[in-house]
This record gives sequence, C-alpha cells and structure tokens, in this order.
Amino acid sequence: MKNLVLPIFAFFLVVFASCSKPTVNKVSGNWCMTEYKNVESNESYDTTIETSFIDADWQQTTYANSQQEKVEGKINYNIPSLILNSDGTFSKRCKYYYHTESKDSIIYVSQNTTGIWQFYQRQDVKGIDAIALCINEEKISNKVVIKVEDPDTVAYVCVSDTLSVNRYAKDEKYIVYNFDEYSNKKIVLNTYKSSHKINECITLDRITDKNKEKIANKYGLNIVGHLDD
Repeated sequence: MKNLVLPIFAFFLVVFASCSKPTVNKVSGNWCMTEYKNVESNESYDTTIETSFIDADWQQTTYANSQQEKVEGKINYNIPSLILNSDGTFSKRCKYYYHTESKDSIIYVSQNTTGIWQFYQRQDVKGIDAIALCINEEKISNKVVIKVEDPDTVAYVCVSDTLSVNRYAKDEKYIVYNFDEYSNKKIVLNTYKSSHKINECITLDRITDKNKEKIANKYGLNIVGHLDD
C-alpha cells in the first residue's frame, strides 16, 4: 500500500506544480504595485539609496559618508503600476512628491521604465521559473515647486523642471525576480540577480474592472482614464 501511495502523491504534486506554474496569459496584465522596496548601491560614490512605499506612503533614505538622510512623501493622483504586455514588453510607472528637509520646497517626481520581460529558467533549482525585466529606457522628471507668500496671497511657483533619459543596450541593465508568491490576483517578486547592484521586492495586485475604482480611490483618483496615464 505504501508503494502505491507514494507514486500517487508524487503525481498530484507534479499536476499541482504545472497548474500553478506562471504562464504568459496568467502573468500578463495591469498590476498595481501595492508594496515596493528598492535598494541600489553605488560603490564609486560609497552611496546606497533605499526607496520604499506601502500603498500611498513613500519614503527614501540615502546613506553616504557614514551619514543618512531620509525624506517622506506621497504617491498621489496616479497608480504605481507594472504593466506586463502579452507581446513581451513592459512599463513600470510611478509618480510621487516629497518635501525637502528644510520644508521650503516640494519635489514632484515621475518615473517611467520600459523594456522587455520574459521568463527565466533558473539553473540552480530545476523546474522553478523566474521573471526577467530587461530595461530599454528610463525616464525621470523632477519638478521643484516653492511656496511664495505675501501679506495677501500664497502662490506655488515652479522653479525647476528637468527630464533625464537613460537608454540601455540589450541585456545591459536587467533584474531577474523570483516568484515568492504567485496567483492570478497577486504576485510577490523578489530579486534573484541583477546587472547592477539592485535589490528589489515588489508586491503586485492585479487591476480588474471589479477593483479598479477601489484602487484608484486609494491614490486620490476619481477614476478610470488615469489607469492609462
């Protein structure tokens, strides 16, 4: 009887693994980044920047020269999203703002990363798929706004508006993530390896017709057109 039970048990494990295995159809779609943490180090400047957010609460800590500087802000009027298209392209977008340490100005940041995604077969663990994001282009815009007051009025004036664009050759910059958690509704990605010194963990909730209004309201949106902004 024992000899019969073991093969049957093994068979069901194989069937379960194949059913739960990520596929293009299951992974493709519009995902909201509900939790995010990125740690990026630059050895040349002895600097490490840690950026994270949970829902709309954003923060960034910079470690340099044995000192640290922390700023806090908000993700607002946009949904931080990772869009995995079925044709193998992706875009990752996030907009946020924060006050400078002196509180005399506000920095508005918009980040948009595009490239190619594909499944990655790990060599160290057979049968375990990962997902690779190969970055083609990064766009980061920064707008600095200061508060100007006089006895009668208060105004906010933009004093700087810059856009930086970084483009990469094929496989020059990439991140490979493990699927720490996977379902049709939720995915948790954690860095397996990367071309640069980047360690990233992302929790994704799928955006659907049923939940998009609830998700939009969380980030101060009234609704729908913003999902594609």
